[in-house]
Amino acid sequence: MNTLQNPVRRDLIVGLWLGCALLVPAAPGATTKVIVEGEANGPFVQQIVQSSANVPATAAISTNGAGTVYGGWKDATGAAMASAEVGHLRLHASAAASAQMTFPILSVIGSSAEGRAQAFWNDNFTVNAGTSLAGQAGQITVTLVIDGALSVSGDYRTPSTSAQFQMDARLTDSAGGTTVLASGGTRVYIDYGGQVKAQPVSGALLGPGVLQRTVPVHFGRPLAVSFWADATDYAPASAGAVTDGIVTAEASSDFSQSVIWAGITDVRLADGTPVTGASVTSDSGYDYLLGTVTNGPVITRIAVQGQQLALEWTDLGPRSYTLEASGSALGGTWTPAGGIAWPIQAHTVLLPLPTQSSAFFRVKVR
Repeated sequence: MNTLQNPVRRDLIVGLWLGCALLVPAAPGATTKVIVEGEANGPFVQQIVQSSANVPATAAISTNGAGTVYGGWKDATGAAMASAEVGHLRLHASAAASAQMTFPILSVIGSSAEGRAQAFWNDNFTVNAGTSLAGQAGQITVTLVIDGALSVSGDYRTPSTSAQFQMDARLTDSAGGTTVLASGGTRVYIDYGGQVKAQPVSGALLGPGVLQRTVPVHFGRPLAVSFWADATDYAPASAGAVTDGIVTAEASSDFSQSVIWAGITDVRLADGTPVTGASVTSDSGYDYLLGTVTNGPVITRIAVQGQQLALEWTDLGPRSYTLEASGSALGGTWTPAGGIAWPIQAHTVLLPLPTQSSAFFRVKVR
């Protein structure tokens, strides 16, 4: 198997800022949507799920096509999974095909599969910095995380086997300017010589990494958010002779963590002067300032202090935490630990000593 995990530069993605004086009102509300498609030696099967921003849209599909044919057999599987919530898109697609000629015939025995997953989120958010700065031009620094891998396997008998990821993310200021945060993708494929190659898709060569982008804004005015990501896999296999044996092709686009809005790390005036105390409101209620947690909190300390139990976990900034307890790590019921009004903003806590013989803890964050 050939795997490409880091096919792009990890520096800043160049975006576009198109400014004009026309005020463009943001569309109210926020939505999420996913589309999954699968094909395996037969017609495409598609599923579309659209939801409000507060309910993630999720879908999964798997198609299979196998059986004997004149002169041999063929098998194929195309699958896809997608999940969309504000701040986080997840994608996974795979395709596998195989064929064998068991006795000579004049034609070729062909098998093919395809899996495709798409995820979308649209929203509006506003950066607020007090009445004195309302309407003034400023800038924010946005961080995105792309996490995933592309892989293909096959040989010269399975040309065009491919795994592909692409995305488009942009913010549109109500003043009419659009900043492209990221647009492009990567296709990994097997060429007619049996070699694995990579090429850009619909723009820049884009894949796993951390992207930062400076975005012009107007304080107190909404920005429209538009995110889309796609994973598409295709696997063809053809057996033209008994001596070919079993011909197999596989492709996988594993972006199950995919595209993550990791927060706004800096707020400034247009001249570069730092702005403190900024806040963000959004139609969805999502906190674009804090973003989505990319690595969850880890409990770093548990100690008995008199008749209390002290716990500490990694500090993820100004977030809300709930410590949950269970009598079993596997299959137990998790409930908020007693003695505290949850959630809390601190990353340390003192609890009454557990009365049960064993206790397990985990931290939930939002």
